[in-house]
Amino acid sequence: MADCMSLRKLSFKFLILFILISSCAETIKYNRPVGMSAERAQQIGDMCWSNANVQSPIYMCRALTCAPDEFGLVVSSISRRDRLYHSCLLNQGFTVNR
Repeated sequence: MADCMSLRKLSFKFLILFILISSCAETIKYNRPVGMSAERAQQIGDMCWSNANVQSPIYMCRALTCAPDEFGLVVSSISRRDRLYHSCLLNQGFTVNR
């Protein structure tokens, strides 16, 4: 019973840590290239998102709650996928809206 309680406490701590980290995340807005239609910009954004998901799928934990050794894999796979997405948009001519 004590092992179950410590696992619950550890899972709760990881959940709180994940919420804190994700709340610090910033949404990046992009300006589409001059002369590009909104529909074409949406298509390119969807294509970049699909490519990022294929190149770096998000790691899913083995059980309902992540084990301590899996938490880093989850965070790194999400950040790698996001970097690939942003890199793709920048390579397509999009600029960061400041």
